[in-house]
Amino acid sequence: MAKQPEMPPGDRATAATVAGPSVVTEEASVTMSNIRRGLGAMLIAMMLLGLFNSEGLTIYARDLPGNAFSDAVVAMADDWHDLMLDLGLTRATEVVRETFLSFKETEW
Repeated sequence: MAKQPEMPPGDRATAATVAGPSVVTEEASVTMSNIRRGLGAMLIAMMLLGLFNSEGLTIYARDLPGNAFSDAVVAMADDWHDLMLDLGLTRATEVVRETFLSFKETEW
């Protein structure tokens, strides 16, 4: 078996060059896979927040600087919140908030 050439410690570019192009391709593939997973997790989190914390969305929309665009965003956020209220999805946030507050007020 041939001896690997000496490389300075911590020199990734040299290590990838010595190991061959397949190492770089494999690292890029793993990186892209991690990016896709992260984006998927953020998308799911945003969807859950939009469903169960629509009140927070209306608060955020109302804090935007006033202009025609933000007025439309506020109207859409209010409509969305009303729909979530009608469907009862905001109750989950209320229960979590009430539970947390009762735990916070508990004397130990």
